[in-house]
Amino acid sequence: MIDTIDQINTPGQMEGLARFLQQAGGIGKIAVVSGLAHTPRVGRYLEHYKGLFEGVEFVNLPVPMPETPHRSGIIMGELRRIATYARAGHLAERSYFSSPDREA
Repeated sequence: MIDTIDQINTPGQMEGLARFLQQAGGIGKIAVVSGLAHTPRVGRYLEHYKGLFEGVEFVNLPVPMPETPHRSGIIMGELRRIATYARAGHLAERSYFSSPDREA
């Protein structure tokens, strides 16, 4: 954890991280560690807010999901959230991690 997050939501986390990076200075690369099911949504939030992170590269390091009977439900829930949040304009249609100018 590199920051205390004032808001418990993804937009608040993006804005809090941007403030932290501006104050810290000199950070050019950040590992993005998230659960595999959350990676598509996280990448879209990063793409949506990339203007806050000039000169910072994000590296995708997803953590495998544990075996659970609810695994497919978790994945489907994430897919529904992506569609809902994209329609509302809260995140990008494409993931930061799948942009053509970045490695997959």
